[in-house]
Order: sequence, then C-alpha cells, then structure tokens
Amino acid sequence: MRRRWSVLGALGTALVALATGPSVSAVSTSATEYEVKAAFLFSFAKYIQWPDDALGRGDDAFVIGVLGEDPFGRVLDDTLAGKAILGHPVVVTRFARLEDVARAHILFVGESSDPARGQVLKSLRGRPILSAGESEEFAEQGGIVGFRTQDKKVRFDINLARAEESRLKISSQLLKLATIVEARP
Repeated sequence: MRRRWSVLGALGTALVALATGPSVSAVSTSATEYEVKAAFLFSFAKYIQWPDDALGRGDDAFVIGVLGEDPFGRVLDDTLAGKAILGHPVVVTRFARLEDVARAHILFVGESSDPARGQVLKSLRGRPILSAGESEEFAEQGGIVGFRTQDKKVRFDINLARAEESRLKISSQLLKLATIVEARP
C-alpha cells in the first residue's frame, strides 16, 4: 500500500503545482512522498540563483542527479520530463561514483551513501551544487537541503551557510518554508 503525503500549506502546494504543471488539480493536493520530493527538487531551482559560471550555455542541460540509492524510481524522471529550468532543459542522471557528480546542479544523496556521506558532503563544499538528502540531520551534517517528514508532511531544512559557501543564493520565499539549520563542527 502506498502512503500518501501532504504538502506544506498553500505555498508548498504552489511549489508542487509549478513542478507538475496542469496535472495537479486544485482539489487533490495529496501525492506520494517521492512525488512531493521530486516536485520540490524541481521547484527549488526556481528559487535559487546559481553563479553564472555554473549554468553554461542556454542549450546546456540543467542536471538533477541522484548519487547512491535511488528511492524515486521513475517518479523523478516522470515529474521532470520535458521541463526546463532557467531556459535549460532538465536532465535526470544517476551517478554511481562521486567523481562524476561535477556536472550536477542539484544532487540528491541517497541513503546508500550513508557511510561515505561525510566524504560526499565535504567534496561538495564550495561547489555550486545544491545537495539534498533525506537521511536524518542531512543539513546539519553539511548538506544544503535535508528532507524530513512530520505529521505525514514533507518538510525541509536548509543549511544557509553551506548554500552561501557554494555560491547559491536562496530566495526569501523558499527560506520562509524551511527550517534554517547550522552544520555541526
């Protein structure tokens, strides 16, 4: 049985609607956990300013990647099919090795990366890559966005200091939805 998850209030619903387009009805805002997370990953990009040198030319792909275990299955691909971010076509890529993630703009770090998470997050520091994960205290451990669930709602933490180190400017509209956390030393 698939569990259903609700989104954060009106702005959260708007973020999901932006990501999924006309397929989201005004009546039904309930979705699976990973449909919500995929929609958030897409929507985050609209509320983040990347440094000019990170995006490349207009026809270069905007890469949303997954490193390690992929909990999304086809959901991420289906949610992002045919989408564009800042004029760049979106491409979903699964990475088996940390060395390959350099071309990612958003990187979801899967649970199988847990033993090496410290190394992964350390290697991403200062690079214009929005790291996201769902492991406990992901943002406190040095990631930028940490998903968590609370009362069957997908919520997220943002490590603003890590985002700034990575030269990513996060909109105040997105920060209003998040819990701001600091990395542990």
